[in-house]
Order: sequence, then C-alpha cells, then structure tokens
Amino acid sequence: MAAARASIIGLMEPAHELCSLGRPLAVGRTAEIFRWEDGRVLKLFRREWNEGAACIEAQKARAVYAAGLPAPAVYERVQIADRFGIVYEEIRGRSLVEVLRIRPWRIGSAARILADLQLQLHQVRLATLPPLRERLAQAIQRAPGLSHGDRHALLITLARLPEGNSVCHGDFHPLNVFLTERGPVVLDWIDATQGTPWADVARTSLLIRGAALPADTPRPRVVQLMRRLLHRTYLRLYFAGRPPDPDEWQAWQAVVAGARLAEQVPGEQAGLLSMARAGLGR
Repeated sequence: MAAARASIIGLMEPAHELCSLGRPLAVGRTAEIFRWEDGRVLKLFRREWNEGAACIEAQKARAVYAAGLPAPAVYERVQIADRFGIVYEEIRGRSLVEVLRIRPWRIGSAARILADLQLQLHQVRLATLPPLRERLAQAIQRAPGLSHGDRHALLITLARLPEGNSVCHGDFHPLNVFLTERGPVVLDWIDATQGTPWADVARTSLLIRGAALPADTPRPRVVQLMRRLLHRTYLRLYFAGRPPDPDEWQAWQAVVAGARLAEQVPGEQAGLLSMARAGLGR
C-alpha cells in the first residue's frame, strides 16, 4: 500500500497509480472501495465525480460521526491520478442484504433494525447539513418524463409540506446498513440533509419496494416477495414509533417519487411516474 500512498504526492506515473490499489473490495454507482492501510479503506469516486463531491461527503461524514451517529470514522481526503477519494475506517461485517440472502427468515429482525436505526437518526439535528427541500426541488426541476402540470404540482406540494430539521440519510436501505461487532453501522452519507423524517422514510420505502432488480437476479419472484414483506414490516415498526399524518405521508411519497426520476434509473420510470401522480391524486 506504500505505492498507493506515494502516488498521492505524485511520485508515480498516472498509468500505474490505480493498479497499485489492487482489486476493489466493492463497486458502486459512484465509487469503488479499496483496501487501504491501518485497518482503513479508500472510497475512490469515479472520474465523473469531481473533488467537490469528495469534499462534501467528507464534511457530512465527519459531522454525523462527531454527532455520535452509527457511522464510520473519517480520515484524510486523497487524490489518485484524476480521481478523488476519502479514507474511512474499515467496517467489518455484513450488509442487511447479505444477511437476508444467507438467513431469509430474519426479515422481521432486519425490518426492526432498519426502523430503529432510522428513528435514531431522525432524533438528531445537524444545522451544518444542507436542506432536503432544496435538494428535492432541484431534482424535480430536472427530472425527465414529468409533464409541465405534474412538475408544477409536485413543486407546489413540496413548498406546502413541513420543512423539518432532522438528520435525513437520503439513501437509507439494507445495502447501506452493516451489522458489525459494535452494532449496526450506516454507510454512504453523501446524500445526507436536514429535513422532515417523512421524506427520508418515503425514500427508503421507495427503494425497498421499487428499486429495479438487476437482470441477473436469481429467483426474482422470491426476491420481490421478500421485499414486500420487509417493506410492510419496516413501515409498521417505524410508524409505531412515529405515527404519520396520512395526507402528509401521501404527499411525501409523491414528491420523493418525482425527485427519484432525476436519477434516470433504467426500468423505474413508469412506476415512479405512476407513484407521483397517484400521490398527487391524479
């Protein structure tokens, strides 16, 4: 790993820098995870993500960790070739998705972990986080597939909903929750904001039940059945701790579905449009 460290200060040619990291431990849409040194890992953003994205995530991750939330410790920011990254504490454990693949009968336990963790996050206030309302409005503005009328209705609905100042993870789902020796830990805080808890729950609800499955998913019908059960149990447990206003909950579901369209995830557009319009009563 010394070679990788040396590359940061320009002692290696760019063509060799990435090779020195070895094979990634995990690959995601925005970044790859590599083993670093001293029990740490490097989250290396893809080339289309600039230094500003790494800086913003590092600031958010440090803030939530300092607030005592179950998140990884954050170390330095680095640059390797033309890519930017953040060095984190290595979290040893399994994601809730991995746990459920091995022990599918633990759906109830997984739903309890999700609900309890999210209720814990929503009790915390962090004024340094950006406002969720602004993020959702920007997403709706650029979301393809929305008619002028639907876009206007979603923005008006969003403006009328409560602001809120709770910590909202923004991408809270079973792949981002790891079970470790010290308890559950939540990863990937790049989308963290401050806002109303219902928007964050609506986002989690959408991701659990509606995110498109990869084409090579084994036994997709069984996976969908497990998703529905996990989703139903998670919402019931969360609502038991924080009962929703039905009209407000419906409105947040519409707004979050409309904002999700901006991500242009293949296979999701029709379902998101239907959810958004149903939440608007159309």
